[in-house]
Amino acid sequence: MGRFAATALTLLAACTALVAPTAARAASSGEYFGTNLQTLGAAPQASWNTFYDSLVAEDMHVNRLQVDWRLVEPTSPASNGGKHVYDWRSVDGYMRGLAQRGLRLAPLFRWAPRWAATGSGATFNELPPASYDDFGLMVAAFAQRYGPGGTFWAANPTIPARPTLTYELWNEANLDEYAWNGKADAVAYAALLKTARPIIKAVQPGAMLLGSLAWQSKITDGQGVHPDFVANLGAAGGLAALDGMGYHPYAPDAQSIFDLVVPLHAELAAAGAPNLPIFANETGQPVKYGELGNQYAYQGFTSDAARGANLAFAGEALALSDCEVEQFLPYSIIATLNPEERLNEGFMGLFYKDSAKPNETAQALGRASARWIQRATQAAPAPGDRLALCSQRPSPVASLLPIKATFAGTEAVGCVTANASYDGNPLESAYLRLRQEGGGELASARTDARGNATACVEPFLLGQPFRAVVDVQKAGTSGAVLCNVPNVGCPAGVSFSPAIGETLVAQPALVGLLPGGPAGPAARGSSGCDWALTTKRLSSRPAPRGATRLKLRARLDCATRKPGTVVRFVLSTKSKRAKRETRVRSVHLKTGVPTEITIVRRLRKTDLIVLLHREGDGSDVPRIRTTLSVSAPIEKR
Repeated sequence: MGRFAATALTLLAACTALVAPTAARAASSGEYFGTNLQTLGAAPQASWNTFYDSLVAEDMHVNRLQVDWRLVEPTSPASNGGKHVYDWRSVDGYMRGLAQRGLRLAPLFRWAPRWAATGSGATFNELPPASYDDFGLMVAAFAQRYGPGGTFWAANPTIPARPTLTYELWNEANLDEYAWNGKADAVAYAALLKTARPIIKAVQPGAMLLGSLAWQSKITDGQGVHPDFVANLGAAGGLAALDGMGYHPYAPDAQSIFDLVVPLHAELAAAGAPNLPIFANETGQPVKYGELGNQYAYQGFTSDAARGANLAFAGEALALSDCEVEQFLPYSIIATLNPEERLNEGFMGLFYKDSAKPNETAQALGRASARWIQRATQAAPAPGDRLALCSQRPSPVASLLPIKATFAGTEAVGCVTANASYDGNPLESAYLRLRQEGGGELASARTDARGNATACVEPFLLGQPFRAVVDVQKAGTSGAVLCNVPNVGCPAGVSFSPAIGETLVAQPALVGLLPGGPAGPAARGSSGCDWALTTKRLSSRPAPRGATRLKLRARLDCATRKPGTVVRFVLSTKSKRAKRETRVRSVHLKTGVPTEITIVRRLRKTDLIVLLHREGDGSDVPRIRTTLSVSAPIEKR
């Protein structure tokens, strides 16, 4: 039945001394990435094990769940002969399914039963001071059952023990909406923490007790969040009763997440807790699944791929930083796609409800978790190697996360475009920066949800070379391009993709060439020109009936031929298993002019796009052939 009387806990009333908080640590545990399980109930319970298997596949090893005190202890001690009687059946089910797969539960405790409350209507107080002991005893009973050496593990020896290590006390205590008496009260919250701490520590001395704060503490009062809550909590002794601070930095992009975590770290330091670890155990954004979404995430919905880059980048950077962040748990496990859910939470999920398959965000987080686990098993970053997000010093260049960027000049003189990505997904809110060599910044622009940005140097500043780079300040950087063409900067139609730590130089001789995808060898025609043909994939996306819409750019160049000569090519597709190419259509290219081509075909991952000019069609251009391998996009459902 999962029920037991907490007779062993009666001795806890004698434990009144506070235990000092644990020392701050770097985020060195592999159990760093995970998610929230609150929406798991949207799927049939018979399918939950499939979701647990998906968590394992994506390396999400620690997962947060709300424990509802009302369900655990629906009847008062007075009605049970003075004993606290708990019903753990529902928690047992979660614990069994997770632990059997090596997953750990991170519990959050909230909601008081009616017997613990006082008053009604305007005087209703869900958790009056007289019930603080009862709350602490319930959490302690949980720790006694599921913590290290707990009774649940003793009663189930065939289940690999994954004891609970952290205990989040209440939810978003600085938010009026979740306050137990309708108005967030730091002094009352401190009193609850100080009462509960010795009770829980008597059962599990190594338990990490977490506070819980809403997404922003430095916000004008009147929106239900109190800007002085952390300071008041520290002054009332609440921070001294904690081993960590749960925090919910909901924000539209990685930089905005940093802009919430960094001030909280400073507030904790100012309140006397400079090394208190931060557990970022709720964060996320709603997305458009299978669509591009808005140009910027702050407009409400971004794409699944852009959210994947945002959360993976933010999570990894915080783990590597000096902000003492211990967990990164985006909300939530299931994408219900229900438009009626508040705050668009139905579009924040990581796995599809009907299949338990991961969306692009879950896959990006899984890759980020795998990278972090590898780092954590090797060694935690030394203090001098950590990203300096929460201090004034610069971040070590070697520790910056790698941003992939492709740069190109435009027809507008002095302008540079960039496309930025992280781990293969478009990165929003990185900055394209144009800097003088050895000098200051000339211009900058923020990338949108597709990873694109354009920045322009004022014409009167074009006399000297300038450098183009994409970065997220103190967190990540790309390689650089030295725009070195006199009075132009970076030439139009030329793209550069520097590796991290590399600087490519745009020289006048490069004007007119277009590096891109694989190209065939140059051919010499009767004009004496070494002809070169280059194709490059611009984008690919699903199309109706299982087809792929593929956009290409092709360019034909001849150093001695004037631009504008029209050459006819045949565009074909070639499957790996097919003996012959399948003709699609004719394509006409003008020398020196990049041409965009769109095709809609059923493609396999190993197919080739073939562009072929046959000698003898009335021009002096020799036979030229180029191939481009493509990967047909597969929508994850």
